[in-house]
Amino acid sequence: MSRSLFHINADLTRLREEKRALKRKHFAPGHVRSRSFRPEGPGQRQPRERDNKHLAFIRRLPCAACRVPGPCDAAHLRAGDITIGKRHTGKAEKPSDRWTAPLCRDCHTKQHSGAELTFWHALGIDPFELCQALYAVSGDITAGEQIIRNHRPQESQP
Repeated sequence: MSRSLFHINADLTRLREEKRALKRKHFAPGHVRSRSFRPEGPGQRQPRERDNKHLAFIRRLPCAACRVPGPCDAAHLRAGDITIGKRHTGKAEKPSDRWTAPLCRDCHTKQHSGAELTFWHALGIDPFELCQALYAVSGDITAGEQIIRNHRPQESQP
């Protein structure tokens, strides 16, 4: 039995509407689903939360390690801390964009060349606190620069 093109198109339209209804039902009222909230790569265990506006904000700040003026890299913090709910992310996945700090290219390379937390502790910076503080003021360059000044003792330049 052959189906007409009209019936096939009607079925496709119905299936698309059902799919949209399921998506709307899955999320709470008023919640807008980010199109960029998706798993990335075969090893991604949890969907990475992406925030392009926050990344742009981070890139405009001075380096948190050596204070070279921006633009900088948005360096993702892979280390985890159970006390604040930040789980460790390995090589196969990137952490959420909220866990980023501004680092110049040289400092970013140093951050990933050895033990990540050793890099931060040698600078006298708590990277988890820094990332959370920057995320809280995301978009406010003046506040972000002040946070970087307050998180880095002046005398501990590399």
